[in-house]
Amino acid sequence: MELFKKIDEILYKISSVIVGVLMIFLTVSTLTGVFFRFVLGHPLAWVYEASIVSFSWIIFVGVAMAFKNHEHMSLEFVVENLNPKAKYILLQIINIICLLFMAIGMYQAFKIVGRTWSQKYNTIPIRSGVFYLSFPLGAIAAISHLLMRIITLKERMSNASRKGNTEKMEVTT
Repeated sequence: MELFKKIDEILYKISSVIVGVLMIFLTVSTLTGVFFRFVLGHPLAWVYEASIVSFSWIIFVGVAMAFKNHEHMSLEFVVENLNPKAKYILLQIINIICLLFMAIGMYQAFKIVGRTWSQKYNTIPIRSGVFYLSFPLGAIAAISHLLMRIITLKERMSNASRKGNTEKMEVTT
């Protein structure tokens, strides 16, 4: 379990670095593109494609980070008004559905990456498969975070059950 926690943390740190670097790149390249287009009158052809690739990586790696930090969209008022046992069951169902979605999406996305890997962008020296690779790699981190959440929630419920105080148990979304 400790090894899995370490791997989960490493994936989160790698995700943070990727998103941070790409946010800086996206900001600088967009500002550069605006400057060249509107001030110098000579648009840079590569800015659009580079922005799309960067943005896809920010989104899909960021999704994994949102799972780790419990920052995904949810209807808190519904969950918060449930008793702890019902809340636990609902959260686990949601986690499992998200896990299945990510696993199926990851599988399908790897197939798309394989089909598009030989294609190239017109203005940047990157294969088109790199654009599609953002989803399955983000999904790997998201699956790790979701598994960690499922395990942690189950341990909390088990500990509270052993102590006989499931009604007072703090179940976080």
